[in-house]
Amino acid sequence: MTPVPSNRAREIEAWFRDHENGEFVVAPSVQPSKLVGDRSTSRTVIYTTKLPCLLANLSAFDVEHRVLIVARAGLPIPTDLIHLNDLPVGANCWFVGDADPPCILTFAWLREHVAIGWLGVNDELLNRNPTSDCGRLRIPMSDAEKLTMPVLANLCPDFRDLLGPHCCQMLDGGFKIELEGAMMHLRSGPVA
Repeated sequence: MTPVPSNRAREIEAWFRDHENGEFVVAPSVQPSKLVGDRSTSRTVIYTTKLPCLLANLSAFDVEHRVLIVARAGLPIPTDLIHLNDLPVGANCWFVGDADPPCILTFAWLREHVAIGWLGVNDELLNRNPTSDCGRLRIPMSDAEKLTMPVLANLCPDFRDLLGPHCCQMLDGGFKIELEGAMMHLRSGPVA
């Protein structure tokens, strides 16, 4: 059964189409998502836009490790939801991605369709290494990402709660933190 998108999901889809530029990606519907793991034995399902980084750093996330990973760069398509719906009792579904507008909107789109939580870059993740400077992780947002900031609260009303005040301060200042940088931060020591 194809899910009927909510108004918010349709607005997010339209935003991605209208701002597609390499940051906001709309993959062809014939391009399948990548799957890693066995759905029949999984206790955790993770949807990610950053498969190589997640695979290299899965142990950094506090999840039960019979994991199915569903990966796609950019906006999900309805067939991706097959892997996120009808999970076994007690299974959890999470999103892992960047602290940036495209990933926040990807999460918001998924949440319009399935019960999913945020495990992406946020203050809680970054605070696991309080001895390292998070400021060096900042990357300037693209123009399309900056244009998203005024509508982000409408499309993902709780994004500030999901990311925390430090990450949101960076977003408000025109910067983002990518998952790869956050993972390097967790492995680094104090800044000299």
